[in-house]
Amino acid sequence: MISVCSGQNPGCTTPRTRVWHLEAEYNSLDEHNTWVLVSKPRHARAIDVKLVLKRKRDRHGEITKYKARLVLRGDQCDPYDALTQLYTPVACIPSFRLMCSIAAEHDYELNSLDFTTAFLNAKCDATVYAKQAPHREIKLDSDGVPMVYHMRKSCYGLPFAPKLWHDMLHSWLTDYGFVRSVHDPCVYTLGKIVILCYVD
Repeated sequence: MISVCSGQNPGCTTPRTRVWHLEAEYNSLDEHNTWVLVSKPRHARAIDVKLVLKRKRDRHGEITKYKARLVLRGDQCDPYDALTQLYTPVACIPSFRLMCSIAAEHDYELNSLDFTTAFLNAKCDATVYAKQAPHREIKLDSDGVPMVYHMRKSCYGLPFAPKLWHDMLHSWLTDYGFVRSVHDPCVYTLGKIVILCYVD
């Protein structure tokens, strides 16, 4: 089950919200220096933010985690070019099968990992302002007007967030000597090390 909270949903203001560990989400955003509070420029638009609350369940249907994620209304961003700003390659299934086959034949070890709050590691290269997050004290400027977030990192919900994260990952891997495959842009090799990346 997924719920969306924008600060006006009464169901998001009850004591039960403590189980969603909202402070953990906000602490993570703060630690990544996701934004800086500024006075809203006169002609700038501050996009809305939402809290997405999701109950994660195991295969038996039992709740294992109450996950909260702050998401920006990327649909309110300025127009962007889908090809140059949004396109992100996705690993091909045949590449994954080939990796598994090679590992089985040569008795190689297969490992997988997941980046926590991956998008927050990439810098936001566009000028994006967002309203302050719900369930936090609203900061005012010297004129008594609510300040806004000037985004410094690629937050969830931004339409170009996956591409920014993939570009950063590509830069990091190539700096360490990995070579991108000409057949699958999500496969990188360094000697006998093969990495297959998947951005979802």
